[in-house]
Formats: sequence, structure tokens, C-alpha cells
Amino acid sequence: MKFSKCACEPAVYTRGSGENALILGVYVDDLLVTGSSPVEIMKFKTEMTTQFEMSDLGLLSFYLGVEVDQQQDFVTLKQ
Repeated sequence: MKFSKCACEPAVYTRGSGENALILGVYVDDLLVTGSSPVEIMKFKTEMTTQFEMSDLGLLSFYLGVEVDQQQDFVTLKQ
């Protein structure tokens, strides 16, 4: 899928650049995908569902023991 592995963090991959850049975090069977382009994110999700059975749980709300509250102007992390 043309992702490059991050040199300093083995669980992070990137694809594209600028406004089309995607960042993918991998932990066992969980994926976190982020980027500034909703179109690129949807394109990635479509690619994944053609190759793997997966569920899209929407916006991140809880991950690795951290509660995530995403608002328009800020993000709060609670542990």
C-alpha cells in the first residue's frame, strides 16, 4: 500500500506528503489512521476493506488505556 516505516518508531507508517499525507499507527490488530485529508483517509479504509475484514470504529475515543475526547478546538487525553 506504499507506506514507509518510520525510522524511529517501528509501529508508525506514513504515506504521501503535504495535504495527502497519512500516518498509520499499528498495535497488534488495532490501527489508528490520521491525516488532514478525509478523502485520503476514506481511500485508505476502502483499500483495507478490500483486502481484510475490518471494523471502522469511527473517531478515536479509547486506546491503550487512554481515554480520548476530541472536540472542535482541542483534544483531551485522560489516563
